[in-house]
Amino acid sequence: MNIFIEEMSKLKNFFFMLFSLYLLNIFFNYIFFWGGVSVIVRVYIFVLSFYIVFLFSQLDKTELKEKFRLAHRKSGVLRLFVEIRVLPFFTIYLMTWIYTFINYRVDENWPLFPFFRILDGRFSNTLFYCLILLYIIRQNRRPRISIPQFIVYSMLFFMIDTSLYRYLNPGYGVGGIKFFKYMLFSFFMFWEFSEKRQKIFPDLLAAFVFAIISFSGIIFVYGSFYHLTQRHSFAHRASALMLLKSGCSLPMEDISFFVKNTLPSEKLDTILKYSHIYDRNINLSLKEWDDVLKKQSMAGVEGAFTYFNRKGVVYDFGDFCKLLFKFSNSEKNNLFAARALRRYFVDHVNDNWKYFLLVYDRANSQLRMWFLNALGDNLHKNAVTFLIERLSDGNSKIAEFAYASLVKILGEDPAKKLSCSVNDIGVIFYFREKLDKFHEK
Repeated sequence: MNIFIEEMSKLKNFFFMLFSLYLLNIFFNYIFFWGGVSVIVRVYIFVLSFYIVFLFSQLDKTELKEKFRLAHRKSGVLRLFVEIRVLPFFTIYLMTWIYTFINYRVDENWPLFPFFRILDGRFSNTLFYCLILLYIIRQNRRPRISIPQFIVYSMLFFMIDTSLYRYLNPGYGVGGIKFFKYMLFSFFMFWEFSEKRQKIFPDLLAAFVFAIISFSGIIFVYGSFYHLTQRHSFAHRASALMLLKSGCSLPMEDISFFVKNTLPSEKLDTILKYSHIYDRNINLSLKEWDDVLKKQSMAGVEGAFTYFNRKGVVYDFGDFCKLLFKFSNSEKNNLFAARALRRYFVDHVNDNWKYFLLVYDRANSQLRMWFLNALGDNLHKNAVTFLIERLSDGNSKIAEFAYASLVKILGEDPAKKLSCSVNDIGVIFYFREKLDKFHEK
């Protein structure tokens, strides 16, 4: 490890500065709860990581390979790879580990919470950016070419990585991404260090083996926590959800328990996605579902009704309307974006029409407009009649929403034909004539 220690000794002042920033970060997290120092430390780690990569990229690995072969024979090249590639990248990742543990020190589940975040890949993309930098530096191009090249490659990696996690579901999709990233990182490490870059199959094979070992090792850690900890503990729940997220269906036997006892820090809609991904039912009574939904945000309730729609679960319509009242009274909730709630309403409003009329009379303007908008998907004659009656509402917004739904259902735009307002008496008569010919579907 002489080369590694020699190169790192050149950075002792930088590491002293990093240590001071760590202490400052701890102080501000405990006393002032200000995240500004955390950002400074994060940026400093990035800069120091890039400098470490630069230092080790300047070493002549061809000459060093010959020296290590003479000194250590068959194991010489492997030793050199560990010293000038593995250990520098491990040091970079270790800096992010320490930062993560410090940054989440105030969490009630410390140190397990940051530990699971790290295993889940928190800040691991720093290694990929460093790897991109190493590749570009080794090309020995001018700064005016290499700097834009580094920026473009890093942005492309970020956009592709973000898009994959956005569009692929937790479970097999995320598990596949993680496995591929392990393989991609190790392949470029082996390939960059190799003397025979044209022959990529040995490097691909080695990367594949490394990915299997790494991915299996993390699954083993999750599985150990899952089996060896108590059911109500944070470690048990967190490890179970990480296993599900990584494509392992073993904890699905506890999925009903997790839904029933969802913690504030957990996303119910994400947990419920696993029931679809792994094709399992959630065995809760309607009373238990009611207890769960009362404590949920709109995103969690939307996830629950996505499950209800898919599985044909019939939730009490009165309790459903109470949830709508709750979310319509908060400006931060956008009911119009809640597709699952809309579908459930459309599917069940006809069976609860009299109750719906009572609810509508008590609803605020926001909820009334949502009802009218949703009824545009309802082909029942009751809905069409109700919408026509709303055209004469004193609130112009209500009339406009009712009109838009009528146009959607009947496929005609009389206000445009007659060149009049949506609540004109001619428009109302026009729709009433259409209603006489309208057949329930």
